[in-house]
Amino acid sequence: MKFFKSIAMVSILVLPLLNACTYLKPNNVVEVPNLTPKVLLAATPWLTTEAKDQNAQAVALDDARATNYVGYAYFKKDGSFKMYNLDDSLKMQGTWSVSDDGKTRTINAYDGNGKLLFTRVVEIVTLNSQEFSYRVAGQNGQYTDIIHKPTDHAEPKS
Repeated sequence: MKFFKSIAMVSILVLPLLNACTYLKPNNVVEVPNLTPKVLLAATPWLTTEAKDQNAQAVALDDARATNYVGYAYFKKDGSFKMYNLDDSLKMQGTWSVSDDGKTRTINAYDGNGKLLFTRVVEIVTLNSQEFSYRVAGQNGQYTDIIHKPTDHAEPKS
């Protein structure tokens, strides 16, 4: 009887810990379930790490299909954003949103006087705690996927 009580006690103590470990992924990354796309995008700064074409072939980050999208992105919870070039110079700033279904991201870029420069809507390919990628349409059905990874790069003072 003492043996069964010991097993029951260990089960009560260990099972919740095992359940918590189900969110651990490779490299000890913790995936938190049920986060909205907006929360995921605003949770970390992002660095452009690679680009791929419609055939999943690598596209150099200095290639014309990718170069305009390279840098650091800081999406704030209040719906504002700033993007910087790799040399920390300000690339653009404005407002952002993600569609309710998580399929598109929209940015509105403004100049220093608050004048709208452009609006860009892109299809989100991947959005989780380890990757944010979106698709940029090209010509004749071609496209480039721009891939970002989380970074600990501090936001530059602008």
